[in-house]
Amino acid sequence: MSLERRSGFFVAMGREVVENDCRAWRDL
Repeated sequence: MSLERRSGFFVAMGREVVENDCRAWRDL
């Protein structure tokens, strides 16, 4: 996997984690 694709994958994964965290905070 190229470095560019790998960084894009991590960015997408991080964005998903952040969205899940925001959703969890909103539910509190």
